[in-house]
Amino acid sequence: MDEFNSEREKLYNEVWKEPVTTVSKRYGISDTGLRKRCKALNIPLPSVGYWAKLKAGKSVEEKPELPPYIPAAPFAQDEVLYGNPGGQKYKLYPLELISFEDFTIDELRSFSPLEIMKQDYRIAFTDWCNSICVPMRANSYHKLIISHMEEIEYRQKRDKEYPLGESQRFSSLFSNKIAYRDNKLTLSINVSLTEIKRAYRLINTLLLAFEAMNAAISVDDDRFERRRIQEDNACITFLDSKIYMICIESKSKRRYMLLPDEHRPFKPLYEEIYDGKLILKFSINKWDFRSYGYYENKIVETDNISFIDSSDKSLEDRIGEIVYSLVVACCKNKLDNTIEEKLYYEKQAYDDLLEKTRKDEEIRKARKIAHQQKLNDLINDAKSIAKEWFLYKTLDDFILELEAYVYQCQDKTEIEYLSKYIEILKQNVNSKKPVERIIQQMKELKEFED
Repeated sequence: MDEFNSEREKLYNEVWKEPVTTVSKRYGISDTGLRKRCKALNIPLPSVGYWAKLKAGKSVEEKPELPPYIPAAPFAQDEVLYGNPGGQKYKLYPLELISFEDFTIDELRSFSPLEIMKQDYRIAFTDWCNSICVPMRANSYHKLIISHMEEIEYRQKRDKEYPLGESQRFSSLFSNKIAYRDNKLTLSINVSLTEIKRAYRLINTLLLAFEAMNAAISVDDDRFERRRIQEDNACITFLDSKIYMICIESKSKRRYMLLPDEHRPFKPLYEEIYDGKLILKFSINKWDFRSYGYYENKIVETDNISFIDSSDKSLEDRIGEIVYSLVVACCKNKLDNTIEEKLYYEKQAYDDLLEKTRKDEEIRKARKIAHQQKLNDLINDAKSIAKEWFLYKTLDDFILELEAYVYQCQDKTEIEYLSKYIEILKQNVNSKKPVERIIQQMKELKEFED
């Protein structure tokens, strides 16, 4: 922290001793970038016209005291991005998003992309983007840039050693000092040698900025699963998006200069030459939320963004804008995916409810048909039940009369046989009792009632 305060105080004294344009050159950044850093560090700057008045001998404002440094929430004081001759810091707290469950689909549709961030984080993120800048000299590079340097160096040596290509590796006519291998995937940077270091610094700043937001960065090219040959690329995985980045240098046409012994009386010839203008191209793709399975990962291209050097602003001056635009695009994909997911599951729940209602209706109709069938059976069985009822009553009366006769009888043998006969009749009558049959049919009918 003492080092931070001393660097801050040093910068404060420098901007009040010399113009910002002079100090910025010493730090290898633009004057606009230095002003942004001073603002982020709460360092007051001289007002417009201060140095002209001072040079003309006119009275100028007094140098104010250095106010205390107040870091922008939610970032810690020693994690705020600021510029210094030794390098830059890019660390952020993990991305803080709102709870999507707390909002309806209509409310989410009214959100702007960055509104999926919590309010405090959104404000701090915007200030952080404004403070990002590209150094004129990089003390160290991202591992993917180092890998690119090594890979390009190998490719150049390999192509020089194997001018005939892969077939030459099996020929005994050549003595090859370099082992042949296929290209390894690396960053896609296609610029001239004069602009390569500048391209490295730009891409290094972008990669560090996204890593500060816990984005995953690789050179895997899985946009087309069935493609046989993959291309060099930089893939940034952030939120629900994959950002594929390439860096190229634009070319301008220049009239071809003929040699003295060349005679071309026809149309003038032109050649394309690098013109020093770098272009950053980004292809932004989002995950299909319904395909998170191991074998079903599917991405859909949603946007293409390009940034090019201009006479008004270089890519270095727009680095904060580039990071901001890419994050906005990723937040938009996250918001769209969330809305689509909510709509999908709402529709799925509605379809499930319709299916359940349909099945319940089918069951209700089946029960109604079964109830009617049981009712018809009950009505049709009424005649047979009535016959059984009258037969039962006749037998019951007959048994009562036989029991009365036995009660008065004196002959033991007659009593014995009649008693057995009566017992047989009772068993037969009880087995044909119609009341039990009626109750059983009514129970079955009740089971199919609504």
